[in-house]
Amino acid sequence: MPGTPIFTGDTPVSDLTVSYTKYNTDKVTSQAVDDMAGNMQAGSFDPGMVNWIHVQHLNHHELLSQISSGLQIHSLLLEDALNTAHPPKVEQVGPLTFLTLKDIRFDDNQLKSAHVSLFLGDHFLFSLEEGAGRFSAVLRERLEKSQGRLRSKGHDYLLYSILDFIIDQYFYVIEVFRDSSDTLEELLINEPGKDHIQEILSLKKQIMIFRRYLQGLNKVFISLFKEDYDFITEDNRMFFNDAAEHVGHALEATEHLRELTVNMVELNNTNINNKMNSIMKTLTLVASIFIPLTFLAGIYGMNFEYMPELAWEYAYFVLLGVMGVITAGMVYYMKRKGWFK
Repeated sequence: MPGTPIFTGDTPVSDLTVSYTKYNTDKVTSQAVDDMAGNMQAGSFDPGMVNWIHVQHLNHHELLSQISSGLQIHSLLLEDALNTAHPPKVEQVGPLTFLTLKDIRFDDNQLKSAHVSLFLGDHFLFSLEEGAGRFSAVLRERLEKSQGRLRSKGHDYLLYSILDFIIDQYFYVIEVFRDSSDTLEELLINEPGKDHIQEILSLKKQIMIFRRYLQGLNKVFISLFKEDYDFITEDNRMFFNDAAEHVGHALEATEHLRELTVNMVELNNTNINNKMNSIMKTLTLVASIFIPLTFLAGIYGMNFEYMPELAWEYAYFVLLGVMGVITAGMVYYMKRKGWFK
């Protein structure tokens, strides 16, 4: 039913983890939240602090509905946040801005993704992360150590910091793809006789999945500037523009990798064709040697009554000698022409 929040991911069921971090230039406090209904009310946040509510493990949609109701988040938006198959999206509903994307990484040589949703409201940022996640711990450490400009900026900069961390991970994924491409290229050159099509197509499939996702995310960042969302303050607009450029660079690099896989498929097919041509060449050379021998054997294998050579005492040995000379002559000729290379 539309508007019914249901988690669609396949991560193992784990206890819902809710943390509440608030900070300014002077101090930062972080705590686990137990009484969700009592603590998560849209109008209860201190406007002088940056208030960040972060949720890990999205299996408990009833509890998430309770939190989102307190934060005045529409059920349709929460439904999108729990739908792990949802493409990247940005939407502004009144004072609330909703953005969803994927935290993509490699795990056991497989491309894995975690669904991330961000709700930016008046005086709070509410983030949801599928699974255990990574960015929340990194950003909390930066806050506690007062690293960078995070402590001195507002909620929109915290939103940018999450986006920036996730987007930076895409370049590690691209490096893995690039290393795999280099390895396959070396195999295609060093082992031209083997068929590597399965490895190439497996890599190409993962690159295509990543590329389609980046295309959607790139459209999201384009719309951020086309529609001029007012949640981005003028001081922080340049940071969002930088994040958009990084997505564009990642998309260009992925497109280049896709073209490489297409070229590798063609090179693999060329290698297979060359191998088949080599086999056919060998068979043709053998057949060419045996053609005159078969011709001689055919003549003297005919059952004519009068064939003078058949009565000669040395005819058999002479015929074998002639065949040997013909074979040696043809092999010599073929070597001179370089046909055995």
